Amino acid sequence: ITVYGAVITSNIDLINIDPTTLSPSEYESMKIGFLRLNNIQNLSNDLPFPLVHWPAIYTRPCPQNRHGHKTERGLAVAHYHIWLDFIFFDHDVLDELAKGSIHGEYTSTTWTSTSGIFTAYDNGTLYKNGKPFSEDDILVIFEDD
Repeated sequence: ITVYGAVITSNIDLINIDPTTLSPSEYESMKIGFLRLNNIQNLSNDLPFPLVHWPAIYTRPCPQNRHGHKTERGLAVAHYHIWLDFIFFDHDVLDELAKGSIHGEYTSTTWTSTSGIFTAYDNGTLYKNGKPFSEDDILVIFEDD
């Protein structure tokens, strides 16, 4: 079993900014983002698995929502993209495995797969980007707020 971790980061651009290089007014405008990144870094240090940062998706609010929030639908879309990336496995590779036509190893090509390298072995073992791919794998998703 492999545990994968993802965090939806609302200010992903701040990862590459050194707060000590900012003026006080610039820092003040980005303070919440830096605090969130610091909290995520502390959490990441305490976890036994790595966290991958995913950007938050900002959208317009639903027409029926009069509160003006811009992130609720965007969070749903971000979660969807993380889940899709986590569960996706190249259908061509799975089809070849189901047909029983794999003798040894079968690896996807860049023509059939653009989102990763998918490999199947004749014993049914699956690998995605060089890591074992199992139905028992676990995905943990955090949000930075």
